[in-house]
Amino acid sequence: MERGLTNGLLSVVIVSWNSAGFLRRCLAALAAQTYDAIELIHIDNASADDSVAIVREAAPRARQIINDANRGFSAAVNQGVRVAGGEFVLLLNPDAFLDTGYVAKLVDALTAAG
Repeated sequence: MERGLTNGLLSVVIVSWNSAGFLRRCLAALAAQTYDAIELIHIDNASADDSVAIVREAAPRARQIINDANRGFSAAVNQGVRVAGGEFVLLLNPDAFLDTGYVAKLVDALTAAG
């Protein structure tokens, strides 16, 4: 039995802490996805580098939550998931980068499962 999408939106949550050296590549790969219905939620855990500015520049439509202290990975993920509007949530580490068809294949697989 195939499950239909209700809103088709995929929420991508990126948690960063001093991740400036990785974010541009990660965000460029996310922007190059063939699947368009993506919202980006960036949680910054009190970075001392340019992580916040890089996300603002590279993904100006991203929702950013900027913590004044490092809350840890799990707590930051929970912050992102709480505000996510997507039917699915993808946790994406800032040092990862996706092939251009990754999100489309992921949504197809998740839609078919169930």
